[in-house]
Order: sequence, then C-alpha cells, then structure tokens
Amino acid sequence: MNLTPVISSDTSSLNIGDFKDMILLDECVSDIKQSLIHRPEIRVFGKTCHQPRDVGFFSDKSVGYKYSRQMMRSQPLTGSLTKLLDTINNMFSSDFNGILVNLYRDGNDSIGDHSDDENILSSQGVVAVSTGATRKFRIRDKQTRKIVKDIAMHHGMIVQMSGEFQKHYTHGIPVEKRVKEPRISFTFRHHTE
Repeated sequence: MNLTPVISSDTSSLNIGDFKDMILLDECVSDIKQSLIHRPEIRVFGKTCHQPRDVGFFSDKSVGYKYSRQMMRSQPLTGSLTKLLDTINNMFSSDFNGILVNLYRDGNDSIGDHSDDENILSSQGVVAVSTGATRKFRIRDKQTRKIVKDIAMHHGMIVQMSGEFQKHYTHGIPVEKRVKEPRISFTFRHHTE
C-alpha cells in the first residue's frame, strides 16, 4: 500500500492512503449500524453532556475502551469487522485488537480537538478508515493551538498517525453544516487492558 506523508518529523508522522476493498467496508457499515450507542453521555469539565455522534467499540481481546474517565464496553467483532481488522493489521504489520466506530449522522455531528493518548493504548499508533461523506479532519499543534492542516477525508481514505504524533498534535472533526450525508470512521488501536 502506498501512503503519502502529510506531516512528518524525526519522531512522528501522519500518512494518508486509500483502502481498496469497498465491498468489505460496506459490509462493516451494515453490520455495526444497529450496535452503536446513540449520542452516549460523557463528562467534560465536570458536566455531563451527550457526544454529538453515535459510538461503538468492538474487540474480542479488550474489555472496553476507556476515555474521558468512562468505559465503553466491548462488543464482539462481527465477521466483517474481523476481516477488516486482519486486513489493516496485515497492511501495517501491526497487532491492533480493537475498533472504535464513530457515526457522524451529518455535518452537525462532530468530535472536538483531542489526542488519542490514553494510557491503555500501545505505542503502535492509530489507523483510521473513513466511509461515507467527505469530512474535514483538522490537525492542530498542541502548543500553539494553530491549525496545521485540514484534510478532506473522503470515502475509503486511510489515515495513519504514528510515533509521537499524539504527543505533539490534536485532531478533530469540526461541524460542517453543509454536509447532509453520514460519515463513519473505523479507528484501529491496540488496547492493553
């Protein structure tokens, strides 16, 4: 697989490419849609609010995904998700064992700037595959808070964030009211609990 570097340094990188098996992606979307949690609650700065997206975590090896002091329990991998996980692991010579799925129903759904730097994640980095509507994937420098890059994440696009990328940058999907179609991201990680 050919990946194009977008951000690169001695210690970290963000690379993009295209996933070729669209039939497998369609099967995964079909398998998970009814399993996602609709706008789950989250505590932010001491307040409980609803996440502006639907979320699910799938793994046969991890009990769940812990973020923002909450635990999202694992659901079993479906046949298509297992095949997708195996494909990604083969592509990146990795041993990811969990898939976090986010469904953005339209441009009003979003995720704020954040880093995937939870202690339960291994140092392998994170790989994401996008399906559906094209959405902006915004990268910011953690120190300056300035936008480093806006990447138009299209259907079938792969993003790999490796090395110390999470230490130096944040990423998010901002609100884009003009977007009327859904987008789903499959994010691959290696969980250590």
